[in-house]
Amino acid sequence: KEKKKFSVMGGRGSKQKQIEHPTKRALEVIDFEQKWEEETKEEKDRKAEELREKELEKERNRKPHGAGCVVSVLGGRTGVGRTLLCENTGKKNNRDYSTMNQDMGYFQDEEPDGPYWNKRRYTAELYDKDFSFLDVPALVFDNYSGMKHITRFSDAFIVLYSINDRSSFTDAENVANAVWVERKRLGLPDPIIMMAGNYIDTNDAKRRIMPMEGSGIANEFGCGWAEVSVKEGANMENMINQVADQIMAGVPFGVNVHVANIKPAKRR
Repeated sequence: KEKKKFSVMGGRGSKQKQIEHPTKRALEVIDFEQKWEEETKEEKDRKAEELREKELEKERNRKPHGAGCVVSVLGGRTGVGRTLLCENTGKKNNRDYSTMNQDMGYFQDEEPDGPYWNKRRYTAELYDKDFSFLDVPALVFDNYSGMKHITRFSDAFIVLYSINDRSSFTDAENVANAVWVERKRLGLPDPIIMMAGNYIDTNDAKRRIMPMEGSGIANEFGCGWAEVSVKEGANMENMINQVADQIMAGVPFGVNVHVANIKPAKRR
C-alpha cells in the first residue's frame, strides 16, 4: 500500500501540527498551573484574612468580664432621663476613672474592659443574676462603630423619650429603627426593646406625645412600651421587670414569656 503523505504547510494531521502541538500543549499546561497556584494562594490569603477578621470581631464584641445581662439605655438626645434611670435602677460601679475623658474608652479604643464601659455601667441583681445597665449617650450611639458594638452585645434596649418633647420622640424612633436594622444586617435575633416615655407626672398641658401615639410606634417595631417618671420612680420597677422577663425568656416583646415558666423578677 502507498504510504500516506503529510503536508508540511498545514491541514489536519500535518507535520507542522504534529510538531507544534506538543510544545503548545506544554505551554498551556504550565500557564494553567501557574494561574492555579496564583488563584490558590489568593484564595488561601483571602480565607486567612476572613478568619482573622472574624476572630477580631468576636473579640471586639464579647461582653466585658462580669457584665451579666446587658441592658443598654438609649435616648436620641440629652435630657430624657437616661443617666437618672441607670442611677435609680442599679448601683454605679465603684471604679474611679475620673481623670479620663469620658468620651474615650470602650467604644473608641475597642477595649472590652475599657474605662468607658466601667464608667457608665450600673449594676442590679434580678433573678439572682447580675444585670448591667449601660448609660449610652447619643455621641457614642451616633458613631457607627459604637452603635454596632452596643447592638451586638446588648441583651435588651431601653429607648427613652420625653413625652413633652416631640423631637426626642422622633429621635427615639430613629434609634429603635437603627437597632433593628443593624441586628437584621448581622443576622441576629429580633431585639428586645422597651420604648419608654419619661415624665409621666408632667402637666397634661405640656404633653406633646399622647399614649396612643407612643404605644402605636412601639407596636410597629415589636417593642414594649411604658410611660414612667424616672425622677419620681412611678412605674419604673414594673418596666424594668418587664425587660428582665423578656431577657430571661429569651424572646422579644410580643411573645408570651409565660411559655418559659419565668416567675416575676424580684430585686434583691
